Amino acid sequence: MKAVVLEKCGSSYSVLGQDGTFRHVHRRLNAEVGEEIQIQSWVRTKNTLFQKFGELVLYSLRNSQLLH
Repeated sequence: MKAVVLEKCGSSYSVLGQDGTFRHVHRRLNAEVGEEIQIQSWVRTKNTLFQKFGELVLYSLRNSQLLH
């Protein structure tokens, strides 16, 4: 996925992905702010896993409150 570098933060970049999401990715290139870079697709998978886990926790909490 392509992304635009918004900020350099130590050993990572803050980027805006082509899907409109903001991410922090490890710096592997010496890109400048405003430059378009390619980021690995596993970042999207990792974010999706965290989102699904959060949904599961909220669902569990909601159901446990309904039972009491």
